Amino acid sequence: MSRTPFNWINVSGGKDSTALLLWTLEEKIPNCRYVYADTKHEHPIVYDYLKYLESELGVSIERVEGEGFLNLCLRKGRFPSAKARFCTEELKVKPLAVYMDEQEPHDANNPHLVFVGIRREESPARSRLPEVMYSNFKYPPRRTSYQLRHHPLLDWFSDEVFAIHKRFNIEPNPLYKMGMHRIGCFPCIMARHGELKTMFKRFPEVIDKIEDWERQVSEVQMERKGMTSDPTLFALADLPGDIKGIRDFAGYLDDGPEIPGMEQDYGGCMSIYGLCE
Repeated sequence: MSRTPFNWINVSGGKDSTALLLWTLEEKIPNCRYVYADTKHEHPIVYDYLKYLESELGVSIERVEGEGFLNLCLRKGRFPSAKARFCTEELKVKPLAVYMDEQEPHDANNPHLVFVGIRREESPARSRLPEVMYSNFKYPPRRTSYQLRHHPLLDWFSDEVFAIHKRFNIEPNPLYKMGMHRIGCFPCIMARHGELKTMFKRFPEVIDKIEDWERQVSEVQMERKGMTSDPTLFALADLPGDIKGIRDFAGYLDDGPEIPGMEQDYGGCMSIYGLCE
């Protein structure tokens, strides 16, 4: 198989993937295709930010859609959890694998060249990753996506991430100045309690959305399995008191500690990355 391979650049609208996009421009990486996997569980600011990047940088970010977070949970009859994080695989890895396979022929000896902006600083699991790794992802019907995955920002620290934003005169995603730590699913099941508290204060409509989703998943469980437990987006079993759903959870967080240095401030800049100077 003779071809000039594409360099597939994963863009999420977060700081690290934006830094990755900027790195490809700074390093003049050729033949790039920028792809965004839409989970349909994003804040509208993310979509606006992708358009901002396209406009300011003169690039095209291809949108790839899977079934969406809610439909996935309804199909599974449950929400993802820390021990069963099927959301990433189903909503990002699989749709991108299918899309790349449609766009570019490949096989085990000629894998897709995939670039991801993950960094060791983010987690113990990521700290053990190599800069380049070969992987294959199997998906129905009996297909395999062969990928050579590159992690060029692996050893970068967050200050380097924001430094490349400044070199290109690109503003970080506005959600970072609103107290958000993660950009992606809104909210992500792995979000910290302090971040969730800030989110629910700034965006109370999120509580209404999650409450509706919890009701829909509960109805599916009753129809399929006759279950009587109330499914929740976040793990609540280990929390004190009788917390049964997102509204109870938001109330519990409201009585808890503030993010250090951000007490009772939900109107101005609340960046944990020091972006307010």
